[in-house]
Amino acid sequence: NAAVSVDSSNLLLASYNGLKMISYDKNKVIAIKGVDIFPKKFTDPNIISLNKDRDGDIWFATSSNLFTYNFKSRRLLQIQSITNGAKNTFFYYVKSIYFDKNNYLWVGTSKELLFSTNTESKFIPVYQTIDKKVTIDNIYYLYPLNDSTIYIGTANGLYYVDKNSISAIDTGRISWYIRGIDGKRFFVSNDDGCFILNENKKLVRVDLIFHELKELKNEIINSGEQIGDSIMVLGTEREHGIYLWNFKRHIVDHITTTSPLLKLKNNNVNLIHKSSDENIWILSDDNISILNPRTFSIKNISWIDSTNNNPYSIFFDACEADGYYWIAAYGTGILKVDKNYHIRKIISGKEGMPTTGIYSLVSLNDSLMFVTSNNGLFYFNVKTMASRTFFESDGLSSSYNANSSVKNGFIYVGGDKGFTIINPSFLAINPYVPELYLNNIKVETKTRSIDSSNLFFATYTVPSDFLQTTISFSGINYSNPSRTSYAYRIKELDNNWINLGTRNFVTLIGLSPSTYTLEVKAANEDGVWCEPKTLTLTFLPKWYQTALFKAAVILFAGGIFYAFYRYRITQLKKQQQIRHEIASDLHDDIGATLNSVKIFTTLAETSPNKEEYFQQIRESINTAYSGLRDMIWVLDDTGDTVEDLLKRIKQFAQPFANANNIHVHFSSGDADILELNKTEKRNLLLIAKEAINNCIKYANCKNVHVTVTKEDRKIKLVMKDDGCGFDEKEITYGHGLRNIRERARQINYTASIFSEKGQGTTIEVVKK
Repeated sequence: NAAVSVDSSNLLLASYNGLKMISYDKNKVIAIKGVDIFPKKFTDPNIISLNKDRDGDIWFATSSNLFTYNFKSRRLLQIQSITNGAKNTFFYYVKSIYFDKNNYLWVGTSKELLFSTNTESKFIPVYQTIDKKVTIDNIYYLYPLNDSTIYIGTANGLYYVDKNSISAIDTGRISWYIRGIDGKRFFVSNDDGCFILNENKKLVRVDLIFHELKELKNEIINSGEQIGDSIMVLGTEREHGIYLWNFKRHIVDHITTTSPLLKLKNNNVNLIHKSSDENIWILSDDNISILNPRTFSIKNISWIDSTNNNPYSIFFDACEADGYYWIAAYGTGILKVDKNYHIRKIISGKEGMPTTGIYSLVSLNDSLMFVTSNNGLFYFNVKTMASRTFFESDGLSSSYNANSSVKNGFIYVGGDKGFTIINPSFLAINPYVPELYLNNIKVETKTRSIDSSNLFFATYTVPSDFLQTTISFSGINYSNPSRTSYAYRIKELDNNWINLGTRNFVTLIGLSPSTYTLEVKAANEDGVWCEPKTLTLTFLPKWYQTALFKAAVILFAGGIFYAFYRYRITQLKKQQQIRHEIASDLHDDIGATLNSVKIFTTLAETSPNKEEYFQQIRESINTAYSGLRDMIWVLDDTGDTVEDLLKRIKQFAQPFANANNIHVHFSSGDADILELNKTEKRNLLLIAKEAINNCIKYANCKNVHVTVTKEDRKIKLVMKDDGCGFDEKEITYGHGLRNIRERARQINYTASIFSEKGQGTTIEVVKK
């Protein structure tokens, strides 16, 4: 059925008639013989499958058993029986035995696939007998006698356990405490009081054997320690303090908060612990009382948490290691206390503890500290602070609620499902790292979902319309798959690793278009990390994130800036032109007027007819004053509306019109709030003044109408009189009418003049 090489000259065969060995030299068969390794009572010679592990051990299966055999030690072990009782087909029919590169064992049967790490178990759980007739759970107390025998106090009684069986001594009530007295008899306490377990494993009332313990016959004892070879210190469960029992002198002392000689600070007792200096520690809720049996004195100790000014409390256990006391404070952690009883450190979640719900402590070799809790087993090296945590998936019970003990190098811890024997020599770190694969990439968009699977992904392009991208990975860790943990980083964003715990995917949202390097790594249950896997992700840009769009935006912004720049230059040029025109007007009008004043002043000084010259001087000064006010109004930024223009025209026209019995009418309709630039203000004012001057001088009119309206968002200035009018064909345009048209052209307006004899004159100035 199968063959495996034993060494360079021997081949082992699995046959229907047992194991056969073929010995050979080069191509020559020297001998063929049967391998007699089975006991005489063995009756199943049919060897179905065969293989050899990395250590050289031979593994083979018959139709009913799986065996391993070592040729050097000639040791045959039956690993598992297929038939357990009448009917049990656990292996059923082993067709194949295989060892992978980690020397893990794989067994293929006709019914199922089985796996084993093929190593000595570091945890040996003890919960029930093979036939399931006896089950132990909710352990209260453990008292190992040697590495094969242990007494167990449980919520349902007292049990005796050896390598081959579990025997019930007393059932139906909680067994709180058990301790040996003289090697043959044991002190036992349960819900009904205290008893002596005799050599026949029978419980007898304690006062019937030791009359001095009459006071304890109904007492519940939860813990105890022995002083010397004759005194036992017992802690009570019902807040009755402690008892000191000298079982050789038959004397009992009861110590409480009110006892005459020695006094406790608290009658509540969680545990009795004996330190290396033979002092007895009575652990209570908020203090520890230390009994010195040599001086027969008690020292009470408590500590205050400086962060909240409350006392540290609920002390469940204590031990010693590395020259310090270590105290289990439920809800706080482990207090590291020096020999002067000063707290030096508090061990809690920062040191990797899975919980602060601590029940018991066990130290080993003055360096290792084993901590049982309501969430697994935690142990650490008190010198290096290197730590590890084991959970239910590692082979432990999920919760420990009892004391723990150490015997012959083995550690015994009780929990809600039986107890566990721990072999510290097998707590080596698993060196085999998980094999990591990036197995799936899922991209979500608004309209679709893209799902890609490829174990050898090295690069991936994410479309531009992605909402989120999820990368899934798997770390193949057969020894403890539920404890495989992961971490990742994106080198372009952060060089630090982000721990994912046991979550085997990472979701990326909101990443900018670019190329990113995603690195993922996996660790086994002991925190040994594999080499990172790398995936290059290219996130395509959306249309508005492309270089072309950005270039267009830059060009558009540049165009706007340039247009604004040109507009600003144009405005500056217009302002410069206005200043030039104003300067020219000041030079032409004001300058000429002042020159006339100068001439008239000289003539007035030399001429006897001074009054006429003074009149000319007065008119010239008024004209200059009016022109200067017009210039100031044009430059003023607070008068840039049509309404302001009409007011200015009215200020000019009203005095002259009244002096000539002419009525001037002004209207603006809904154009009042329209704004004018300075060139428009200046030219429209000058056009209006020129037109009104013509009406007064030449039209011989009675009414003048000045109207500003808005037509298709364009300003229209109309000046109409009811004077004599003229025939355009019979007259020659003078400077005034030509100035009107020229000033209108300068501001991009059109000036039209309509007149008939006897019908008056209308001048319309409209923005193009």
